[in-house]
Amino acid sequence: MGLTRSKARTTAALAGVVAGAALLLALLPGEAQARQTLSLEFSEASVKELSERTRGGISMEDLGPWLVENARISTPRGMGGGRLSVIVVDASGRVLGNEAHHFEPEEEELQMMPVRDLGTSLGRLVPGGRMIQPEAGGDDLFLPGRGLIEAGSTIRSPAEGSRVATQAAVRAIRASGNARNHAVILLLTPDEDRFRTPISPVFWVLVGGTGTD
Repeated sequence: MGLTRSKARTTAALAGVVAGAALLLALLPGEAQARQTLSLEFSEASVKELSERTRGGISMEDLGPWLVENARISTPRGMGGGRLSVIVVDASGRVLGNEAHHFEPEEEELQMMPVRDLGTSLGRLVPGGRMIQPEAGGDDLFLPGRGLIEAGSTIRSPAEGSRVATQAAVRAIRASGNARNHAVILLLTPDEDRFRTPISPVFWVLVGGTGTD
């Protein structure tokens, strides 16, 4: 009788170990996936602030430092380098300017955008330009790419990412109701010409007029 109870306890213990192992295996893929996340985020408060600033117009040279100060990026563990592409397009999808900034990820998972000369870059792309919110614009002219593309979309290179983001920016410009508007695209990718595995496109689109000072 005692042997039977001992055997039952052993069986129950083994079952618990197996269940625990199964739970661990179920959690590990999610943990691994989290470590492989590449993201570029702005808080809701910062997006609202930018909306207010663009009502009166913000110069490209001032827009760059604002983006650097308010952006937060997350890079996958082990990613060798990152690339932030800044692209300016018009309603037809014509690229008015494109510059790539290369950086080495920091150890922290979440970090500020490590591109200090973004204002100078935007000033070169649109000399003397100002990002001005259209009269009919609302608080939705600075948009995350995930809301502009089909769920599950993937890219294999910065070039593919640029095409996807440009197409999304054109749709966003048309939705703004003014075909004379332009869009500034911030596209974040690994710093590789061809990715080892496909990734979800990570970008933001800022729509507005680009008047001159």
